[in-house]
Amino acid sequence: MNTDQPSLATTQVSSCPATPAADPLDFGTLASAQRIDLVQLPSLKRNVRRWQTAHGGRASFVEAHELDILDVVLRFDAGSRLDGDSPGLAAATLYMLDQGAGDYDAQGLASALEDLGAQFSREVHADHATLSLRCLATPAVREPAVQLLATLLGRPRFAASAMDKIKARLLAHLSQLDSNPASVMQRAILTHVFADHPYAAHVNGTTAGVQALAAQDLHAFHGRAYSANNVEIALVGNLSFAQAQALAQTLSDALPQHWAALPPAPPQAYEATRRDWPGAGSTQAVLAMPLPLRPDDADYETVLLGCDILGSSFDSRLMSELRTRRSLTYSIRVTPTLWRAGGVLKVEWDVAAEYTEASRRLVLELIDCLIEQGPSPAELTRVLNQRVVQLLLKAARNDQRAAWLTEHGQWGLPADYLAEHLDRLAAVTPQQVAPALRRWIDTRRMSFFSIGPQAAQQRLPDLDDA
Repeated sequence: MNTDQPSLATTQVSSCPATPAADPLDFGTLASAQRIDLVQLPSLKRNVRRWQTAHGGRASFVEAHELDILDVVLRFDAGSRLDGDSPGLAAATLYMLDQGAGDYDAQGLASALEDLGAQFSREVHADHATLSLRCLATPAVREPAVQLLATLLGRPRFAASAMDKIKARLLAHLSQLDSNPASVMQRAILTHVFADHPYAAHVNGTTAGVQALAAQDLHAFHGRAYSANNVEIALVGNLSFAQAQALAQTLSDALPQHWAALPPAPPQAYEATRRDWPGAGSTQAVLAMPLPLRPDDADYETVLLGCDILGSSFDSRLMSELRTRRSLTYSIRVTPTLWRAGGVLKVEWDVAAEYTEASRRLVLELIDCLIEQGPSPAELTRVLNQRVVQLLLKAARNDQRAAWLTEHGQWGLPADYLAEHLDRLAAVTPQQVAPALRRWIDTRRMSFFSIGPQAAQQRLPDLDDA
């Protein structure tokens, strides 16, 4: 049974677990690892060239001659937030682009890309639709691959037979979501946090919305949202700057012209609530609240590291307390998700049904402890190293570099943002974490959602019994 309550009962923090004091860089007897210096972080500075195409699009380029590879990413402001009264419009339009274009049907496009050894992918999100191409940078491969991409982007067929297949796939996916209680809960969370805002809708739309889509709807959406001045283009690979400019212009010339999406409107007012759904097995629990944080906010890096301290790894505070010490859960994670008009912070875990309420109170208490007292230097160093290593591993991939360039461009971030981000991460101190978290996170404003069996609630077992 669904229940709605006007507010959440919160707990007063009576005591906080001691913050870890051990040195997270102690590699024991690993002689080779002892020579690793994780304090001196490598530079991520690359020579990023930015310009505007003749049709108003934004383009970025990084020369990378280590491999004879080219990565191209186009990020259109064409996400599901633009669906309007046609839920599923953005998703269907994107998925139809490679189902026939110009002189090629879907099989012809796939075969032509395969013959060139080129890799093509696309994905849709609330704020954007992204298309990616990876191929050899040698002209004999690069030029026909780029022409295929230009045809796919600029001359889609939107044939009725192909559209029926795409709609059937979208409907099957939506049906699976509707029959999965956990997915229903996740969608309800967004509906509450982003009430009456496009972010509340699923990126693939609704069953009724997809069923109602017609080919002319997709044509019209493509003619606007896939405009040449509504896109960020990024190129990373073994090219000269002049070649990159020509390639970007080729893609820009192929696109519709003279339309750009307006910035997304901010969400409306939010109030904390509680909702519980019946379900089988263990309880899936989620605490959630709006997080209108942006990558260019002064607190951005500090809040990210604070969330990592709470729940990003096996050694995080929530995992250490709920799993290692108390055996209450298999996994608990803290996830800040950011969109251009505002994001959401979620804390998610599984727990035995009889400990749902007690675990909720414990999680809130642990969050309040960090907000009040901050982390130890060892905790901050550990999560900094983990985040930096993940960042460096991703930065080693040119396709990831290209994706970041388009993302940073759409956020309006500077060309050298990645290097600045790394420097700001390294500059965060333990003393900065608690004040930053207090500015962005308030446990009294966290809504609670759960799905699981109804059970009489029990207090947490003693640590000796856990």
